[in-house]
Amino acid sequence: MIEKGIKPTLVTCNTVIQGYYWSADALKADEFLGRMIAEGVTPDSISYSTLINGFVREDHMDKAFLWMNKMEKEGLLPDIITYNVVMNGFCRQGRMQEAELVLRKMIKKGITPGRSAYTALKN
Repeated sequence: MIEKGIKPTLVTCNTVIQGYYWSADALKADEFLGRMIAEGVTPDSISYSTLINGFVREDHMDKAFLWMNKMEKEGLLPDIITYNVVMNGFCRQGRMQEAELVLRKMIKKGITPGRSAYTALKN
């Protein structure tokens, strides 16, 4: 598309990121998001959440947490699902301090944790 002078839309970019997610290639999705920004397409919460979910799915928790923080710095609030996914990923790796940090961030942002958040921490 870009080679032909056609600027991709946000929907197109999110579709590509989701394709990388389903292909279990979060690193390529990360690279694509960088190119997307360079081309002047501003990511939205769907862009970030899909990328974050991909990193969690592939056990790249540091990258997932980094993108969640970047998302927040860009003024986009992760939803309860994104917070829970990141928290569950940290719990799966036995990184309870980071999981609790995510829980505190969620509460600080005014999102009430649900049962799944506390279940993740308990297990």
